[in-house]
Amino acid sequence: MRVMEDEEFLRLCPPTHPRRNDDDDDALPATCLLDLLTYIADCRNATTATCRLSCGMEVQVTICAAPPPLVSHVCVYCPGYAHTVFTCVPKVVATQGDVLVLCIALGPRGTIYRPSRSNYYLYQVQAGWPSLKLLPHPGPCFDPNDPYAPLFDDHSVGIIRYQPHIDHPALYVIAALTNRSVPGRYDLHLLHSNAESWISKRGLPRPHSMSRGDHSFAKVITVGGEAGTIGWVDLWKGILFCDVLKDNPVFLYVSLPPPLMATRKLRGCPRNTRNVSVIKGLIRYVELQIHIKPGSFTRGNYISNGWTVATWSRISSNPFEDWHQNCKLDASQVSFENNPVHYEKLPELLDDQGIPQLTMVRLHTGHPVLSMHDHDIVYLMTKVNYLDDKAWVLAIDMRNSTLQGVAEFNAERVIALRYAFTQSGISEYLNMLPGIKGNRKR
Repeated sequence: MRVMEDEEFLRLCPPTHPRRNDDDDDALPATCLLDLLTYIADCRNATTATCRLSCGMEVQVTICAAPPPLVSHVCVYCPGYAHTVFTCVPKVVATQGDVLVLCIALGPRGTIYRPSRSNYYLYQVQAGWPSLKLLPHPGPCFDPNDPYAPLFDDHSVGIIRYQPHIDHPALYVIAALTNRSVPGRYDLHLLHSNAESWISKRGLPRPHSMSRGDHSFAKVITVGGEAGTIGWVDLWKGILFCDVLKDNPVFLYVSLPPPLMATRKLRGCPRNTRNVSVIKGLIRYVELQIHIKPGSFTRGNYISNGWTVATWSRISSNPFEDWHQNCKLDASQVSFENNPVHYEKLPELLDDQGIPQLTMVRLHTGHPVLSMHDHDIVYLMTKVNYLDDKAWVLAIDMRNSTLQGVAEFNAERVIALRYAFTQSGISEYLNMLPGIKGNRKR
């Protein structure tokens, strides 16, 4: 019974960010870190938007934004209904510019999952005002063995924003990828702005340069451009690019750089140690190599012996271009002299004799995220012990080998160092909302 109570507590109690003074007019940064799991809570501020469903129920979405390395979060609520109306915790599926796509499942718990109860919603900040709308349901896949399975996985959803003409308002296309209908080929599913249904382009051939075997896409990136290039990222292997706005889309494939440790076996969840983003026109890739003290790995835990993180970049999706390594840094090289206050926020680690240890080296570290507004910053999640409920987010300046910031992160909903938050540019548009200077107060 206690486990259920703890679970409900985590659903309903969003973290409280440090408050600012009423006369603090500092704007939010152009980008933020955004928790992928929302909170079920009646939180309202200048970002709050609502959507009324055909059944009369109202869905409310609010963004509680904060500057990195603090992690921003979203609160979802149905006024007049208990939190049990949610089948599971709503989540952020995709983010691009002024748009968020959320997956929200409503219905009684303990029932067989049916796609009619799980819907996608589009949150948008446009013309200085937030809005929320229910998107057309993509429908079930054609799988006789699993008739209630969704058409595509949430990890395969991306957004492209484009402006067809100078005087025309910006439009969006939501794109998702599957490979279920024809072996060795892909199905591209598209939802255009204000369209009443999804369209599917089935059986698109995979590029010859793409390695054979299964590819598991863990993330979607938006490159943009006139044709609207989106990339589906297999963090172990490479990126599958497609210009989704073309009438006859064609795939291009780009392999990722070789791993930092050539002998490493590529298995497990790659999002714990790898990430890809598009930042100011550059496709950037980061890899974190964790060093474990020999003989210390037991029952899923280990003694950390530092880490190495490296970043690469390329200009475009052209498969004939090469990746260029930008920076490479070891934990032992990180300096704290520029701002010791940040270092003091980290826990003090002692050995069996009570002697302080090198904190940056001994902390369990993972979950690399590239900053979208500073090319040199990489965010890392770190814990004292691998399975702890408390974590910290570090802002590491790769080029200057310094610790630029530290913020606590509530990791009670995160197993180990699993992928929990992503980059988002939504904060730039939140600054345009009236009354946003109080947006972190409840």
